[in-house]
Amino acid sequence: MANELPTLESTNKELESIYNIHSKRFFHWLETNSISPNSNRDIALLAHNELVKRSNNRFSRKSTFLTYSVIALSIVTLSFAYLDFIGDQEWQNNQLEELKLINKNLSQKNTEMQILKSELRDAKEKILMLEKSKIKE
Repeated sequence: MANELPTLESTNKELESIYNIHSKRFFHWLETNSISPNSNRDIALLAHNELVKRSNNRFSRKSTFLTYSVIALSIVTLSFAYLDFIGDQEWQNNQLEELKLINKNLSQKNTEMQILKSELRDAKEKILMLEKSKIKE
């Protein structure tokens, strides 16, 4: 039996084998001997604790999976937001360039209109002067 005791160098398979052998012996002993109420309580408590541990492990794995999923989706969302931001900046720069071009064209047209107004005013004055001179004659 001393050879069956676990050591720090035991592998997982060896530990599982030792556990299986000794638990079978224990349950065999329980079947052949009478079980006291305290033993029933202890066995039920051990079973309950094992179920709680397994349940916690299962929920822990699900929680970890959900956490990683949320992180991955957050990274994807941030990537799309960054790409959208860059696209918006390019669009805004293009719009500014177009507005500057429109402003330049409007300024040129405005200057041309001012020149034409000035020429029109000069022409009106000449016409008025000619009409006055014809009337005096």
